[in-house]
Amino acid sequence: MRPIEQLLKPHPDRDGSFRWRGDGVSRIEGLSDAVFGFGLALLVASLGVPRTYADLTKMLVSFPAFAATFGLLIAIWSAQYKFFRRYGLEDAQTIRLNVVLLLVVVFYVYPLMFLFNTFIALWLGMIGFALRIQPIIDQAREAQRALKPEQWPAVMVVFGAGYVAVFAVFALLHRHALRRAEELRLDALETLETRYAIREHLLKASVAVFSVTITLVLTYGVGWPPSFAGMVGGFSYALTGPVMSFHFRGVKRARQALAGTPVTVEPVAAS
Repeated sequence: MRPIEQLLKPHPDRDGSFRWRGDGVSRIEGLSDAVFGFGLALLVASLGVPRTYADLTKMLVSFPAFAATFGLLIAIWSAQYKFFRRYGLEDAQTIRLNVVLLLVVVFYVYPLMFLFNTFIALWLGMIGFALRIQPIIDQAREAQRALKPEQWPAVMVVFGAGYVAVFAVFALLHRHALRRAEELRLDALETLETRYAIREHLLKASVAVFSVTITLVLTYGVGWPPSFAGMVGGFSYALTGPVMSFHFRGVKRARQALAGTPVTVEPVAAS
């Protein structure tokens, strides 16, 4: 990796005011891209090749679950990409944390697809029964057979554990970058962004903790039917939107407060 002085680029348009320190695709990122590609291949393989019209309709009905899982994997890849572009770290601690992230990603591809497929199929089933759309009705009945009501709390715990693991790793990665702020020559704004990135990932993990907690409390504390409690726990992930809105308002206020403070940027040596 080239000296940090040759990598710093002041305020590139592609990432706001955060200077990128990543120099091309490192071996860590190359391995990561291969693992993410493998995870997406597993996701596609889970659909299977349709051989009959019934198989085709089943695959089409499964598309919303496929899209949700695909979107989550891409969001994780995007967050990892931004981290390595911003900080360009390749030390032992970064490698260890990244390996944990890749392990979780590969392991959770099928559980994610299973959960999204079951959750979406059951809710679409209500529409299917109302409109008498047979493929959707069949998918909903298959989801009911695949996941018994008493198994919902365990499934929500499994999903929540994976969700927490992913964003806890991102929080630890940014915490590690913050510890090396002087070496990376983070300016005041970049340091602020890094601190708030830690908070962002911890808040996302907290939503999963809340989801698991509310599912278990409603099931074993209040005595609600496990399937209904699991549904409530699943929908509680919608809290991510308001929580992130609150978070980004805080980031905006912090940036505005910092705007009145002179920001020192290290001089960039000519490459």
